[in-house]
Amino acid sequence: MNNSEKERTRNTEPVSLYFHIPFCKVKCIYCDFYSVVDRDEQIPMFTEALIREFQRNKPPVNDYDEVETLYLGGGTPSMLSGSQLEQILEAISREIHFAEDIEITLEANPGEVDYDRLAAYRSLGVNRVSFGIQSFDNAQLERLGRWHRAHQNIPSVEMAREAGFNNINVDLIFHLPEQSLDNFLRDLRKMLELETEHISIYSLTVEQGTPLFRYVEDGRIEMTSDQLDAEMYMILCEKMHDAGFEHYEVSNFGKPGYHSRHNSNYWNGRHYYSYGPSAHSYNGEYRWWNVRDLSKYLTLVRNNGSPIEDREYLDPETRKNEYLLTRLRTNHGIRFAEWESLFNEPFPESLRSYFRGLIDQYPGWIDEHTDGISLTETGWLFTDSIVDGGITHLEAA
Repeated sequence: MNNSEKERTRNTEPVSLYFHIPFCKVKCIYCDFYSVVDRDEQIPMFTEALIREFQRNKPPVNDYDEVETLYLGGGTPSMLSGSQLEQILEAISREIHFAEDIEITLEANPGEVDYDRLAAYRSLGVNRVSFGIQSFDNAQLERLGRWHRAHQNIPSVEMAREAGFNNINVDLIFHLPEQSLDNFLRDLRKMLELETEHISIYSLTVEQGTPLFRYVEDGRIEMTSDQLDAEMYMILCEKMHDAGFEHYEVSNFGKPGYHSRHNSNYWNGRHYYSYGPSAHSYNGEYRWWNVRDLSKYLTLVRNNGSPIEDREYLDPETRKNEYLLTRLRTNHGIRFAEWESLFNEPFPESLRSYFRGLIDQYPGWIDEHTDGISLTETGWLFTDSIVDGGITHLEAA
């Protein structure tokens, strides 16, 4: 088979894989991702189950497809030993080829990994590490239920550099309880001094079902004002631009050439296949998800059952709604030609009118181009309400 024939038989979608590692040392009060604590002894059993699930439910690919991105998230994936991670990577590579330029990301917490473990990950092919720093303020870290302390942030990033990582992300949270603008600016300055290639910065969201939600409800924790939240965000955007970062998604900033390829696949509506308890997958037509319980997950996989809890069919209207939701979070926004290609119809006039109305009513929120529509950084402050209004106009059309 010649090269052109190979290209014709390749999957047109990049293969993106996600593995959910649910183990944590502590449970942060704001986190609504599935995780468990004090169950480290189950990691070897879990590693075997994860591999078995992947082998049974690998993506539908052919001999010429390649894994382009692999993300190990959690939980705390850095609780895996080098040998356990090696088992997982070898199992994947036996089923699907790894692309030469594959992006393999592993999440880690400061103070929970040493040089030897980071070096082991790097030697296995992990080429991007993401540290959940969140804050440089010990009082805030303690309030949030974080295990690490501020003095561990810088050494952890330095160790990753020494271990050979040249693509490092760090997470920062703002809009924290009792956080002042000066405190936020101090956090941001220290974060920029790390000189990482990528920074993800999130406004703290009070998710229902988390301890933080209960504490806010009963008055034990008081959140800062929405006005201060917006002020922090706009200052953040300015400081990140000045530091040479590209603001390519609402909460994500990357140096040129260092955007997160894996997460960009999510925002661009690409297919992804996920494994582990609570993991969600998407193939363009269906979304399905695994049970959100480690014990149940282990039992199902061990007994040759499926850990999939449920699935849903995404009808055309749902996919249009999700297109609006995901694309407007990115700097390239909606593209009319892409809409027509995906949905076999022109971009709806009702939506054009809706966005033009917003442009007239709220100058500076939205940019209209000849080939599409995107939100400005000011517009990103109101993403949810803008998208909700767009969906309403779409459904009424």
